[in-house]
Amino acid sequence: MGIVQKEGIRNTIIYYAGVILGYFNMAVLLPKVLQLEQYGLIRFIFPFSGILAFFYLLGVPNIIIRFFPYLKDEQKKHNGILFFAFLVAGISTVVVTAIFFILKPTILHEYSKKSPLFVHYYYVVIPLAIGFAIFEIFNAYNKSLFKTNFAVLINEVYVRLAVMIFAICYMLHYFNFTVFLYLFVTAYCSAALIMLLYTSFNKILYLKPSIEVFKPALAKQMLNYGLFNFFGGASGMLIDKIDVLFIGGYLGLADTGIYGIAILMAASIALPAKALFQVLFPVTADAFKNDDKEKLDYLYKSSCSNQLFIGSVVFMLVWINFDSFFTIVHPAFLVAKTAFLILSIARLFDMATGINGLLIINSKYYRYDLVFTTLLIGLTIICNQLFIPKYGLIGAATATAGSIILYNIVKYIFVWSKLQLQPFNIETLKIVLTITFIFTITYFLPDSGSLVFDMFYKTLVVSLLYLFSLIYLKINPEIFKLVLSVYKQGKNITRRSSR
Repeated sequence: MGIVQKEGIRNTIIYYAGVILGYFNMAVLLPKVLQLEQYGLIRFIFPFSGILAFFYLLGVPNIIIRFFPYLKDEQKKHNGILFFAFLVAGISTVVVTAIFFILKPTILHEYSKKSPLFVHYYYVVIPLAIGFAIFEIFNAYNKSLFKTNFAVLINEVYVRLAVMIFAICYMLHYFNFTVFLYLFVTAYCSAALIMLLYTSFNKILYLKPSIEVFKPALAKQMLNYGLFNFFGGASGMLIDKIDVLFIGGYLGLADTGIYGIAILMAASIALPAKALFQVLFPVTADAFKNDDKEKLDYLYKSSCSNQLFIGSVVFMLVWINFDSFFTIVHPAFLVAKTAFLILSIARLFDMATGINGLLIINSKYYRYDLVFTTLLIGLTIICNQLFIPKYGLIGAATATAGSIILYNIVKYIFVWSKLQLQPFNIETLKIVLTITFIFTITYFLPDSGSLVFDMFYKTLVVSLLYLFSLIYLKINPEIFKLVLSVYKQGKNITRRSSR
Protein backbone atom coordinates (compact mmCIF):
# COMPACT_ATOMS: atom_id res chain seq x y z
CA MET A 1 0.00 0.00 0.00
CA GLY A 2 3.04 2.30 0.13
CA ILE A 3 2.75 3.37 -3.50
CA VAL A 4 -0.96 4.14 -3.05
CA GLN A 5 -0.35 6.39 -0.05
CA LYS A 6 2.65 8.12 -1.63
CA GLU A 7 1.01 8.77 -5.01
CA GLY A 8 -2.34 9.62 -3.41
CA ILE A 9 -0.87 12.26 -1.08
CA ARG A 10 1.10 13.84 -3.93
CA ASN A 11 -1.94 13.86 -6.19
CA THR A 12 -4.08 15.41 -3.48
CA ILE A 13 -1.55 18.22 -2.97
CA ILE A 14 -1.37 18.87 -6.71
CA TYR A 15 -5.14 18.74 -7.05
CA TYR A 16 -5.63 21.31 -4.33
CA ALA A 17 -2.97 23.55 -5.85
CA GLY A 18 -4.96 23.21 -9.05
CA VAL A 19 -8.26 23.98 -7.38
CA ILE A 20 -6.81 27.17 -5.91
CA LEU A 21 -5.86 28.23 -9.42
CA GLY A 22 -9.24 27.04 -10.66
CA TYR A 23 -11.07 29.06 -8.04
CA PHE A 24 -9.04 32.13 -8.87
CA ASN A 25 -9.59 31.73 -12.60
CA MET A 26 -13.24 30.68 -12.62
CA ALA A 27 -14.58 32.43 -9.52
CA VAL A 28 -12.52 35.62 -9.46
CA LEU A 29 -10.53 36.44 -12.59
CA LEU A 30 -12.72 35.33 -15.51
CA PRO A 31 -16.00 36.72 -14.05
CA LYS A 32 -14.24 40.08 -13.65
CA VAL A 33 -12.60 40.01 -17.07
CA LEU A 34 -15.40 38.53 -19.18
CA GLN A 35 -19.00 39.48 -19.70
CA LEU A 36 -21.42 37.09 -17.99
CA GLU A 37 -22.46 35.54 -21.32
CA GLN A 38 -18.83 35.11 -22.37
CA TYR A 39 -18.07 33.45 -19.06
CA GLY A 40 -21.11 31.23 -19.57
CA LEU A 41 -19.72 30.19 -22.96
CA ILE A 42 -16.49 29.05 -21.29
CA ARG A 43 -18.50 27.04 -18.77
CA PHE A 44 -20.63 25.59 -21.59
CA ILE A 45 -18.01 24.41 -24.08
CA PHE A 46 -16.28 22.35 -21.38
CA PRO A 47 -19.06 19.78 -20.89
CA PHE A 48 -19.92 19.86 -24.58
CA SER A 49 -16.33 19.02 -25.51
CA GLY A 50 -16.15 16.51 -22.67
CA ILE A 51 -19.12 14.59 -24.03
CA LEU A 52 -17.65 14.68 -27.54
CA ALA A 53 -14.29 13.41 -26.23
CA PHE A 54 -16.09 10.64 -24.37
CA PHE A 55 -17.51 9.40 -27.68
CA TYR A 56 -14.12 9.78 -29.33
CA LEU A 57 -12.50 7.54 -26.71
CA LEU A 58 -15.08 4.76 -26.79
CA GLY A 59 -13.87 3.35 -23.46
CA VAL A 60 -10.19 3.20 -24.52
CA PRO A 61 -8.69 4.53 -21.23
CA ASN A 62 -10.49 1.82 -19.27
CA ILE A 63 -9.29 -0.80 -21.75
CA ILE A 64 -5.70 0.29 -21.18
CA ILE A 65 -5.92 0.11 -17.39
CA ARG A 66 -7.95 -3.10 -17.32
CA PHE A 67 -5.78 -5.11 -19.72
CA PHE A 68 -2.36 -3.54 -19.14
CA PRO A 69 -1.47 -6.00 -16.31
CA TYR A 70 -1.93 -8.83 -18.84
CA LEU A 71 -0.01 -7.16 -21.68
CA LYS A 72 2.70 -5.50 -19.64
CA ASP A 73 6.10 -6.54 -20.98
CA GLU A 74 8.93 -4.02 -21.34
CA GLN A 75 10.86 -6.23 -23.75
CA LYS A 76 7.83 -6.57 -26.04
CA LYS A 77 6.95 -2.88 -25.68
CA HIS A 78 3.80 -3.77 -23.76
CA ASN A 79 2.52 -5.73 -26.75
CA GLY A 80 1.31 -2.70 -28.69
CA ILE A 81 -1.50 -1.66 -26.35
CA LEU A 82 -0.84 2.06 -26.96
CA PHE A 83 -1.08 1.59 -30.74
CA PHE A 84 -4.31 -0.35 -30.27
CA ALA A 85 -5.73 2.47 -28.13
CA PHE A 86 -4.97 5.18 -30.70
CA LEU A 87 -6.26 3.04 -33.54
CA VAL A 88 -9.65 2.49 -31.87
CA ALA A 89 -9.94 6.10 -30.73
CA GLY A 90 -8.84 7.39 -34.15
CA ILE A 91 -11.54 5.46 -35.99
CA SER A 92 -14.14 6.56 -33.44
CA THR A 93 -13.05 10.20 -33.76
CA VAL A 94 -13.55 10.20 -37.54
CA VAL A 95 -17.02 8.64 -37.26
CA VAL A 96 -18.23 10.83 -34.37
CA THR A 97 -16.92 14.04 -35.95
CA ALA A 98 -18.78 13.21 -39.15
CA ILE A 99 -21.99 12.76 -37.14
CA PHE A 100 -21.25 16.04 -35.34
CA PHE A 101 -21.21 17.87 -38.69
CA ILE A 102 -24.39 16.13 -39.86
CA LEU A 103 -26.23 17.15 -36.67
CA LYS A 104 -25.03 20.75 -36.85
CA PRO A 105 -28.36 22.24 -38.08
CA THR A 106 -30.31 20.51 -35.29
CA ILE A 107 -27.85 21.52 -32.55
CA LEU A 108 -27.65 25.13 -33.70
CA HIS A 109 -31.44 25.37 -33.87
CA GLU A 110 -31.70 24.29 -30.20
CA TYR A 111 -29.25 26.95 -28.99
CA SER A 112 -29.78 29.80 -31.44
CA LYS A 113 -32.39 31.62 -29.30
CA LYS A 114 -30.91 31.41 -25.80
CA SER A 115 -27.20 30.93 -26.55
CA PRO A 116 -26.29 32.70 -29.81
CA LEU A 117 -22.68 33.13 -28.71
CA PHE A 118 -22.23 29.36 -28.71
CA VAL A 119 -23.61 29.20 -32.25
CA HIS A 120 -20.94 31.69 -33.31
CA TYR A 121 -18.11 29.63 -31.80
CA TYR A 122 -19.61 26.23 -32.54
CA TYR A 123 -16.49 24.60 -34.00
CA VAL A 124 -14.10 25.30 -31.10
CA VAL A 125 -15.44 22.22 -29.32
CA ILE A 126 -13.82 19.86 -31.85
CA PRO A 127 -10.12 20.65 -31.21
CA LEU A 128 -10.84 20.89 -27.49
CA ALA A 129 -12.47 17.44 -27.53
CA ILE A 130 -9.56 15.95 -29.49
CA GLY A 131 -7.12 17.42 -26.98
CA PHE A 132 -9.11 15.94 -24.11
CA ALA A 133 -9.17 12.51 -25.78
CA ILE A 134 -5.44 12.33 -26.52
CA PHE A 135 -4.58 13.48 -23.01
CA GLU A 136 -6.81 10.79 -21.47
CA ILE A 137 -5.15 8.04 -23.50
CA PHE A 138 -1.66 9.05 -22.37
CA ASN A 139 -2.96 9.60 -18.84
CA ALA A 140 -4.38 6.07 -18.66
CA TYR A 141 -1.21 4.58 -20.15
CA ASN A 142 1.07 6.33 -17.65
CA LYS A 143 -1.36 5.58 -14.84
CA SER A 144 -1.03 1.88 -15.62
CA LEU A 145 2.71 2.28 -15.08
CA PHE A 146 1.97 4.04 -11.75
CA LYS A 147 3.15 7.38 -13.15
CA THR A 148 0.26 9.62 -12.10
CA ASN A 149 1.82 12.77 -10.64
CA PHE A 150 2.94 14.42 -13.88
CA ALA A 151 -0.42 14.06 -15.62
CA VAL A 152 -2.17 15.54 -12.59
CA LEU A 153 0.32 18.43 -12.53
CA ILE A 154 -0.23 19.22 -16.21
CA ASN A 155 -4.02 18.89 -16.13
CA GLU A 156 -4.63 20.67 -12.84
CA VAL A 157 -1.84 23.25 -12.60
CA TYR A 158 -0.12 23.94 -15.92
CA VAL A 159 -3.32 24.43 -17.93
CA ARG A 160 -4.83 26.72 -15.33
CA LEU A 161 -1.68 28.81 -15.10
CA ALA A 162 -1.79 29.23 -18.87
CA VAL A 163 -5.45 30.27 -18.74
CA MET A 164 -4.66 32.77 -15.99
CA ILE A 165 -1.90 34.35 -18.08
CA PHE A 166 -4.15 34.56 -21.14
CA ALA A 167 -6.96 36.09 -19.08
CA ILE A 168 -4.65 38.75 -17.65
CA CYS A 169 -3.41 39.57 -21.15
CA TYR A 170 -7.01 39.86 -22.32
CA MET A 171 -7.78 42.13 -19.37
CA LEU A 172 -4.88 44.35 -20.45
CA HIS A 173 -6.43 44.52 -23.96
CA TYR A 174 -3.61 42.71 -25.76
CA PHE A 175 -6.22 40.86 -27.85
CA ASN A 176 -9.97 40.42 -28.23
CA PHE A 177 -12.28 37.71 -26.90
CA THR A 178 -11.98 35.56 -30.02
CA VAL A 179 -8.21 35.33 -29.63
CA PHE A 180 -8.60 34.64 -25.90
CA LEU A 181 -11.01 31.79 -26.61
CA TYR A 182 -8.64 30.22 -29.13
CA LEU A 183 -5.73 30.53 -26.70
CA PHE A 184 -7.92 29.02 -23.99
CA VAL A 185 -8.54 25.97 -26.19
CA THR A 186 -4.85 25.82 -27.14
CA ALA A 187 -3.86 25.62 -23.48
CA TYR A 188 -5.86 22.43 -23.03
CA CYS A 189 -4.74 20.95 -26.35
CA SER A 190 -1.10 21.57 -25.43
CA ALA A 191 -1.55 19.33 -22.36
CA ALA A 192 -1.95 16.38 -24.74
CA LEU A 193 1.26 17.33 -26.56
CA ILE A 194 3.15 17.62 -23.29
CA MET A 195 1.96 14.17 -22.23
CA LEU A 196 3.21 12.77 -25.51
CA LEU A 197 6.63 14.35 -24.93
CA TYR A 198 6.67 13.12 -21.31
CA THR A 199 5.90 9.57 -22.41
CA SER A 200 8.63 9.77 -25.04
CA PHE A 201 11.12 11.21 -22.54
CA ASN A 202 10.51 8.25 -20.23
CA LYS A 203 11.18 5.95 -23.19
CA ILE A 204 7.79 4.24 -22.98
CA LEU A 205 6.24 5.67 -26.15
CA TYR A 206 5.61 2.41 -27.95
CA LEU A 207 3.39 3.15 -30.94
CA LYS A 208 4.27 0.16 -33.09
CA PRO A 209 1.59 -2.52 -33.58
CA SER A 210 1.96 -5.98 -32.08
CA ILE A 211 0.40 -9.28 -33.12
CA GLU A 212 -0.35 -10.11 -29.47
CA VAL A 213 -2.84 -7.28 -28.94
CA PHE A 214 -4.64 -8.12 -32.20
CA LYS A 215 -5.20 -11.79 -31.49
CA PRO A 216 -8.93 -12.32 -32.19
CA ALA A 217 -9.86 -13.60 -28.74
CA LEU A 218 -8.04 -10.83 -26.86
CA ALA A 219 -9.03 -8.03 -29.24
CA LYS A 220 -12.68 -9.07 -29.02
CA GLN A 221 -12.52 -9.18 -25.23
CA MET A 222 -10.89 -5.73 -25.08
CA LEU A 223 -13.39 -4.15 -27.47
CA ASN A 224 -16.34 -5.69 -25.65
CA TYR A 225 -14.98 -4.44 -22.34
CA GLY A 226 -14.43 -0.98 -23.82
CA LEU A 227 -17.93 -0.78 -25.24
CA PHE A 228 -19.56 -1.91 -22.01
CA ASN A 229 -17.51 0.61 -20.06
CA PHE A 230 -18.37 3.24 -22.63
CA PHE A 231 -22.07 2.78 -21.98
CA GLY A 232 -21.46 2.29 -18.28
CA GLY A 233 -19.33 5.42 -18.00
CA ALA A 234 -21.91 7.39 -19.95
CA SER A 235 -23.98 7.70 -16.78
CA GLY A 236 -21.32 9.51 -14.79
CA MET A 237 -20.32 11.63 -17.77
CA LEU A 238 -23.88 12.68 -18.60
CA ILE A 239 -24.93 13.19 -14.98
CA ASP A 240 -22.01 15.59 -14.49
CA LYS A 241 -22.48 17.51 -17.74
CA ILE A 242 -25.94 17.20 -19.21
CA ASP A 243 -27.50 19.72 -16.81
CA VAL A 244 -25.20 22.44 -18.16
CA LEU A 245 -26.19 21.60 -21.75
CA PHE A 246 -29.88 21.84 -20.87
CA ILE A 247 -29.38 25.14 -19.04
CA GLY A 248 -27.63 26.57 -22.10
CA GLY A 249 -30.63 25.64 -24.25
CA TYR A 250 -33.45 26.50 -21.82
CA LEU A 251 -32.05 29.46 -19.83
CA GLY A 252 -29.06 30.86 -21.72
CA LEU A 253 -25.31 31.28 -21.24
CA ALA A 254 -25.59 33.82 -18.40
CA ASP A 255 -27.39 31.27 -16.21
CA THR A 256 -24.93 28.64 -17.42
CA GLY A 257 -22.11 30.75 -15.99
CA ILE A 258 -23.87 31.15 -12.64
CA TYR A 259 -24.63 27.43 -12.43
CA GLY A 260 -21.03 26.76 -13.39
CA ILE A 261 -19.96 28.35 -10.11
CA ALA A 262 -22.12 25.88 -8.18
CA ILE A 263 -20.56 23.02 -10.12
CA LEU A 264 -17.05 24.37 -9.56
CA MET A 265 -17.54 24.67 -5.81
CA ALA A 266 -19.17 21.25 -5.53
CA ALA A 267 -16.40 19.70 -7.64
CA SER A 268 -13.80 20.86 -5.11
CA ILE A 269 -15.43 18.59 -2.54
CA ALA A 270 -14.70 15.56 -4.71
CA LEU A 271 -11.02 16.36 -5.24
CA PRO A 272 -9.80 13.88 -2.57
CA ALA A 273 -11.85 11.16 -4.25
CA LYS A 274 -10.55 12.18 -7.66
CA ALA A 275 -6.95 12.10 -6.49
CA LEU A 276 -7.42 8.71 -4.83
CA PHE A 277 -9.21 7.37 -7.89
CA GLN A 278 -6.14 8.10 -10.04
CA VAL A 279 -4.12 5.65 -7.98
CA LEU A 280 -6.74 3.07 -7.02
CA PHE A 281 -7.90 2.29 -10.55
CA PRO A 282 -4.82 0.22 -11.53
CA VAL A 283 -4.43 -1.10 -7.96
CA THR A 284 -8.00 -2.39 -8.01
CA ALA A 285 -7.48 -4.00 -11.41
CA ASP A 286 -4.37 -5.72 -10.08
CA ALA A 287 -6.23 -6.94 -6.97
CA PHE A 288 -8.90 -8.53 -9.14
CA LYS A 289 -6.23 -10.17 -11.26
CA ASN A 290 -4.75 -11.76 -8.12
CA ASP A 291 -8.20 -12.47 -6.63
CA ASP A 292 -7.16 -10.60 -3.47
CA LYS A 293 -10.52 -10.26 -1.68
CA GLU A 294 -8.94 -8.93 1.52
CA LYS A 295 -7.22 -6.12 -0.35
CA LEU A 296 -10.43 -5.19 -2.18
CA ASP A 297 -12.33 -5.04 1.11
CA TYR A 298 -9.64 -2.81 2.61
CA LEU A 299 -9.64 -0.49 -0.40
CA TYR A 300 -13.43 -0.22 -0.36
CA LYS A 301 -13.78 0.60 3.34
CA SER A 302 -10.82 2.94 3.59
CA SER A 303 -11.83 4.87 0.46
CA CYS A 304 -15.32 5.39 1.88
CA SER A 305 -14.29 6.76 5.29
CA ASN A 306 -11.35 8.83 4.04
CA GLN A 307 -13.27 10.42 1.17
CA LEU A 308 -16.36 11.23 3.22
CA PHE A 309 -14.46 12.84 6.08
CA ILE A 310 -12.12 14.96 3.95
CA GLY A 311 -14.90 15.86 1.52
CA SER A 312 -17.12 17.04 4.36
CA VAL A 313 -14.35 19.33 5.65
CA VAL A 314 -14.04 20.99 2.24
CA PHE A 315 -17.81 21.30 1.89
CA MET A 316 -18.23 22.91 5.31
CA LEU A 317 -15.47 25.45 4.71
CA VAL A 318 -16.94 26.45 1.34
CA TRP A 319 -20.49 26.55 2.71
CA ILE A 320 -19.80 28.90 5.64
CA ASN A 321 -17.82 31.30 3.43
CA PHE A 322 -20.04 31.24 0.33
CA ASP A 323 -22.00 34.43 1.05
CA SER A 324 -19.05 36.50 2.23
CA PHE A 325 -16.76 35.37 -0.57
CA PHE A 326 -19.13 36.08 -3.45
CA THR A 327 -20.40 39.30 -1.92
CA ILE A 328 -16.81 40.51 -2.15
CA VAL A 329 -15.94 38.94 -5.51
CA HIS A 330 -19.09 38.86 -7.64
CA PRO A 331 -22.57 39.20 -6.04
CA ALA A 332 -24.30 37.85 -9.17
CA PHE A 333 -23.16 34.36 -8.20
CA LEU A 334 -24.86 34.37 -4.79
CA VAL A 335 -27.98 32.85 -6.36
CA ALA A 336 -25.95 29.68 -6.97
CA LYS A 337 -25.76 28.85 -3.24
CA THR A 338 -28.81 26.59 -3.07
CA ALA A 339 -27.73 24.73 -6.20
CA PHE A 340 -24.29 24.31 -4.62
CA LEU A 341 -25.82 22.79 -1.47
CA ILE A 342 -27.90 20.30 -3.46
CA LEU A 343 -24.95 19.27 -5.65
CA SER A 344 -22.71 18.98 -2.56
CA ILE A 345 -25.06 16.54 -0.87
CA ALA A 346 -24.87 14.36 -3.96
CA ARG A 347 -21.07 14.61 -4.06
CA LEU A 348 -20.75 13.60 -0.42
CA PHE A 349 -23.08 10.66 -0.97
CA ASP A 350 -20.98 9.61 -3.96
CA MET A 351 -17.82 9.78 -1.84
CA ALA A 352 -19.50 7.89 1.01
CA THR A 353 -20.04 4.89 -1.26
CA GLY A 354 -16.29 4.67 -1.94
CA ILE A 355 -14.94 2.97 -5.05
CA ASN A 356 -18.05 0.97 -5.93
CA GLY A 357 -17.72 1.99 -9.57
CA LEU A 358 -14.13 0.75 -9.76
CA LEU A 359 -15.12 -2.56 -8.22
CA ILE A 360 -17.79 -3.12 -10.85
CA ILE A 361 -15.83 -2.17 -13.96
CA ASN A 362 -12.76 -4.15 -12.89
CA SER A 363 -14.74 -7.28 -11.99
CA LYS A 364 -16.24 -9.99 -14.17
CA TYR A 365 -19.63 -8.34 -13.62
CA TYR A 366 -18.80 -5.19 -15.60
CA ARG A 367 -21.47 -6.02 -18.19
CA TYR A 368 -24.23 -5.70 -15.58
CA ASP A 369 -23.47 -2.02 -15.27
CA LEU A 370 -25.01 -1.41 -18.69
CA VAL A 371 -28.65 -2.03 -17.77
CA PHE A 372 -29.06 0.35 -14.84
CA THR A 373 -26.72 2.85 -16.48
CA THR A 374 -29.04 3.11 -19.46
CA LEU A 375 -32.02 3.59 -17.15
CA LEU A 376 -30.21 6.30 -15.20
CA ILE A 377 -29.24 8.17 -18.35
CA GLY A 378 -32.87 8.21 -19.38
CA LEU A 379 -33.91 9.37 -15.90
CA THR A 380 -31.33 12.17 -15.92
CA ILE A 381 -32.46 13.48 -19.29
CA ILE A 382 -36.16 13.33 -18.36
CA CYS A 383 -35.61 15.04 -14.98
CA ASN A 384 -33.59 17.85 -16.52
CA GLN A 385 -36.21 18.42 -19.20
CA LEU A 386 -38.95 18.56 -16.57
CA PHE A 387 -37.19 20.47 -13.78
CA ILE A 388 -35.09 23.11 -15.56
CA PRO A 389 -37.90 24.93 -17.43
CA LYS A 390 -40.00 24.99 -14.24
CA TYR A 391 -37.44 25.44 -11.45
CA GLY A 392 -34.40 26.87 -13.23
CA LEU A 393 -31.00 26.34 -11.62
CA ILE A 394 -32.43 24.57 -8.56
CA GLY A 395 -34.24 22.18 -10.87
CA ALA A 396 -31.01 21.37 -12.68
CA ALA A 397 -29.20 20.73 -9.40
CA THR A 398 -32.03 18.56 -8.07
CA ALA A 399 -32.16 16.47 -11.24
CA THR A 400 -28.40 15.93 -11.19
CA ALA A 401 -28.20 15.21 -7.45
CA GLY A 402 -31.07 12.77 -7.58
CA SER A 403 -29.47 10.88 -10.44
CA ILE A 404 -26.09 10.68 -8.67
CA ILE A 405 -27.63 9.41 -5.44
CA LEU A 406 -29.84 6.85 -7.17
CA TYR A 407 -26.94 5.62 -9.31
CA ASN A 408 -24.74 5.08 -6.28
CA ILE A 409 -27.49 3.27 -4.38
CA VAL A 410 -27.85 0.87 -7.29
CA LYS A 411 -24.08 0.33 -7.49
CA TYR A 412 -23.82 -0.17 -3.72
CA ILE A 413 -26.53 -2.85 -3.75
CA PHE A 414 -24.97 -4.50 -6.78
CA VAL A 415 -21.47 -4.71 -5.27
CA TRP A 416 -22.85 -6.01 -1.98
CA SER A 417 -24.94 -8.62 -3.77
CA LYS A 418 -22.38 -9.86 -6.32
CA LEU A 419 -19.03 -9.33 -4.58
CA GLN A 420 -20.12 -9.50 -0.93
CA LEU A 421 -18.35 -6.22 -0.25
CA GLN A 422 -19.75 -3.16 1.49
CA PRO A 423 -17.88 -0.08 2.77
CA PHE A 424 -19.83 1.01 5.84
CA ASN A 425 -18.88 0.47 9.49
CA ILE A 426 -19.01 2.32 12.80
CA GLU A 427 -16.55 4.91 11.48
CA THR A 428 -19.04 5.87 8.78
CA LEU A 429 -21.75 6.53 11.37
CA LYS A 430 -19.37 8.67 13.45
CA ILE A 431 -18.45 10.74 10.41
CA VAL A 432 -22.10 11.29 9.40
CA LEU A 433 -23.03 12.37 12.94
CA THR A 434 -20.04 14.71 13.07
CA ILE A 435 -20.98 16.32 9.74
CA THR A 436 -24.57 16.82 10.92
CA PHE A 437 -23.46 18.33 14.23
CA ILE A 438 -20.98 20.78 12.69
CA PHE A 439 -23.41 21.77 9.92
CA THR A 440 -26.00 22.60 12.59
CA ILE A 441 -23.47 24.66 14.55
CA THR A 442 -22.73 26.81 11.49
CA TYR A 443 -26.28 28.18 11.54
CA PHE A 444 -25.68 29.69 14.97
CA LEU A 445 -22.45 31.48 14.05
CA PRO A 446 -23.32 35.22 14.02
CA ASP A 447 -22.22 37.74 11.39
CA SER A 448 -19.89 40.44 12.68
CA GLY A 449 -20.56 43.00 9.97
CA SER A 450 -17.12 42.51 8.44
CA LEU A 451 -17.08 40.03 5.56
CA VAL A 452 -13.36 39.34 5.83
CA PHE A 453 -13.49 38.80 9.59
CA ASP A 454 -16.54 36.54 9.21
CA MET A 455 -14.62 34.35 6.77
CA PHE A 456 -11.65 34.20 9.15
CA TYR A 457 -13.45 33.38 12.39
CA LYS A 458 -15.98 30.94 10.86
CA THR A 459 -13.19 29.06 9.13
CA LEU A 460 -11.30 28.89 12.42
CA VAL A 461 -14.34 27.60 14.35
CA VAL A 462 -15.19 24.89 11.82
CA SER A 463 -11.55 23.84 11.51
CA LEU A 464 -11.24 23.48 15.29
CA LEU A 465 -14.46 21.46 15.47
CA TYR A 466 -13.18 19.05 12.84
CA LEU A 467 -9.77 18.85 14.48
CA PHE A 468 -11.43 18.04 17.81
CA SER A 469 -13.50 15.31 16.13
CA LEU A 470 -10.44 13.91 14.41
CA ILE A 471 -8.09 13.75 17.37
CA TYR A 472 -10.25 13.27 20.45
CA LEU A 473 -13.08 11.20 18.98
CA LYS A 474 -10.75 9.35 16.60
CA ILE A 475 -13.25 9.60 13.78
CA ASN A 476 -11.00 8.08 11.14
CA PRO A 477 -8.05 5.88 12.11
CA GLU A 478 -6.01 6.47 8.93
CA ILE A 479 -6.49 10.24 8.92
CA PHE A 480 -5.85 10.29 12.66
CA LYS A 481 -2.53 8.50 12.17
CA LEU A 482 -1.52 10.94 9.42
CA VAL A 483 -2.35 14.03 11.52
CA LEU A 484 -0.66 12.54 14.59
CA SER A 485 2.46 11.81 12.53
CA VAL A 486 2.62 15.39 11.25
CA TYR A 487 2.02 16.69 14.78
CA LYS A 488 4.90 14.59 16.17
CA GLN A 489 7.23 15.71 13.38
CA GLY A 490 6.38 19.35 14.09
CA LYS A 491 6.90 18.79 17.81
CA ASN A 492 10.34 17.26 17.20
CA ILE A 493 11.33 20.14 14.93
CA THR A 494 10.21 22.64 17.61
CA ARG A 495 12.28 20.86 20.25
CA ARG A 496 15.38 20.83 18.05
CA SER A 497 15.03 24.49 17.18
CA SER A 498 14.64 25.47 20.85
CA ARG A 499 17.92 23.85 21.83
